[in-house]
Amino acid sequence: MINIQYVWNTLKYTGKGIVVRINDDGVDINNKEFEGNNKFDEKNSCKSFEPNVDDLDGHGTSVAGIVLGNANNDFCSAGIAYDSTFSACNFFAKDVPYSSLAYKVNTFDISQNSIGSPACSAGQLTQGNNMDIDTIDALATGVTEGRNGKGIVFVFASGNKFYEGEDINMSGWTNSRYTITVGAVGKDGKHTDYSTPGAALMVTGPAGDFNDVGHIITAGLGGTCANSGSGTSFSCPVVSGVIALMLEARGELTWRDVQGIIASTSKKVKDSEDKSAQTNIAGVWHSDWYGFGIIDAKKAVNTALKWDLWSPEEQAMGISDDEDKPIPNNGIEFVSELTVGSEYKGFISESVVVLLDLQHYSRGDLKVTLISPKGTQSVLHAGKRPEATQTKGDQRWKLMTVRTWGEDPTGIWKLKLQDLVVDIDSTTADSVNGFKNWKLTAYGRSDD
Repeated sequence: MINIQYVWNTLKYTGKGIVVRINDDGVDINNKEFEGNNKFDEKNSCKSFEPNVDDLDGHGTSVAGIVLGNANNDFCSAGIAYDSTFSACNFFAKDVPYSSLAYKVNTFDISQNSIGSPACSAGQLTQGNNMDIDTIDALATGVTEGRNGKGIVFVFASGNKFYEGEDINMSGWTNSRYTITVGAVGKDGKHTDYSTPGAALMVTGPAGDFNDVGHIITAGLGGTCANSGSGTSFSCPVVSGVIALMLEARGELTWRDVQGIIASTSKKVKDSEDKSAQTNIAGVWHSDWYGFGIIDAKKAVNTALKWDLWSPEEQAMGISDDEDKPIPNNGIEFVSELTVGSEYKGFISESVVVLLDLQHYSRGDLKVTLISPKGTQSVLHAGKRPEATQTKGDQRWKLMTVRTWGEDPTGIWKLKLQDLVVDIDSTTADSVNGFKNWKLTAYGRSDD
């Protein structure tokens, strides 16, 4: 499905020289899949890197095996980047804070994260109570200081709550422009029953659906092999492994170059049940279910070899003139506009971030839709989710999309808010519901 054999056998890339940090519930380093060739870097791992004594499923061990389990040892199965090495942090240990995302930041290349996010409300509040500032700073440190300034490539699982109405914009890790968020497809190459979608989803990988027979055979606890089961936890390391192959092939790639290659080489998926798929005016296909598509190792590595390195990241911004407007409590859409000025002409968008300042009786009830000047729609929050937290002080509701990737951001952007639940006490709601302002930042580069 991901064309890995071609990369191993024809291009001869296996991940050699690339270090992956496994942030999970610990790794059983005594498994045969991690023997020899200084495979494990204990010196640059967190103090707690092994599984807790009560660990029964070996989640982190299985994840590590998918990324870099040994080949040709007649055991389990070969990892995607089987010659790469790793360090590890047990994020479920008391002495490992989330800020450890940047622990010894110059000792690894890829940060593999198949772990639940600390931000699980209706949307990430900047400087809010969902993801502490140390964690936000750790991601920023990773992309600015890691790999001698080229940036750590952070890879996160999207989550497994599709039927609970989750969206990756509900998490501060998965809606960060610093991260590559990974969804899952089954053996048929179609969206799984569980994979959490969203406008900020970047890519998908194989992990198996609930009804699939057999999954990835990988390293397990106690020196065993294990059936990984299904979940985006196991598609995420597939993508991390492919990125290791890309970095071996072309070490000059920055974290943004890696994102750009994935956006331009992943395989589109024809799925009649997916109503979110669209091609924007820049010719970039995206789906809330599949991101830019299914990771393709052959295309990604071949493209990495000839990729024109991107110029440093720039910003194009706009701020709405609307202030202190009521949000209707009757299902009628509220629309606000802002303009990204002509001084940014020639700018090419990558990630686009909205910071929304509002108060609402139950902001989880709001459907939030962003429309670009070129007409590309991004549902930033689908609504009907129990959530009543309020922004305080300088907090903003942070939402992100990659659906306008490659577009010129200049012109008029529209933000639509619609309250999908209208059966609460209107007197109480009207006294609370209020739109204050919004700001948009397109991150990207100049078209030089």
